[in-house]
Amino acid sequence: MTSKDMDVVANPGGSDDTVDSRFDRAGLLVFTASLRSCYRNQRAMELCESIMRWESAKTVNGILPVAVTNLADELHRLLKIRPQSKDWEQFQVRRVVGNQEHAVLLCGFSVADVHMAQSKIVIVMQVTGSAVWHGHILDRSKKQFQLTWRETEILHHLLKGWTNKEIANALSIREQTVKEHMKHLIAKIGASTRTGIAMKAVLCGLHHETEMCEANALDPAAPVLVPAEA
Repeated sequence: MTSKDMDVVANPGGSDDTVDSRFDRAGLLVFTASLRSCYRNQRAMELCESIMRWESAKTVNGILPVAVTNLADELHRLLKIRPQSKDWEQFQVRRVVGNQEHAVLLCGFSVADVHMAQSKIVIVMQVTGSAVWHGHILDRSKKQFQLTWRETEILHHLLKGWTNKEIANALSIREQTVKEHMKHLIAKIGASTRTGIAMKAVLCGLHHETEMCEANALDPAAPVLVPAEA
């Protein structure tokens, strides 16, 4: 099946209120067992457009990226050999599209029904990659250490390994001003060097990520990844 073969009759302007809050920041695509699209939220449309740009394909209304249609095809095939709901309790298929810095994680699974025609194929799309992790570190550090907007901006460039002069040029401020902000970062974060600032910020983000993973591990509804069958 090609992108054009998949009939998109979704509700592109529909409300996301019916969608579980866990998908607030994720793209959500739902297809029938015959691969007819029955739901997509605004975030899914945005991420599909991004993927199509990476694939150097023209963005045409009503056409999904090849990576998405390929995953839907694979789930459609798996649904035929996994027709029971219990077959999908701990099974999902994941693919990553993009590059190391900017990527989208595609997580697909099926909601099987006794009547095959009533079964659904679901694909959840989530931004990932180093750029997202970098932003996650900044967000957690800003909250944890109560950083100002400017201090967070300075930290952003510090994490990229920039010198005070490079930061000053990028922000159009004096180098001395950057040094003052560095002093504030040292005091708030509790480090004594630039490297120490960066390490504590990274550890702050990592600690929060670990807590989230532990929480998900305790959630009986959390899906467990099982490699796709060959």
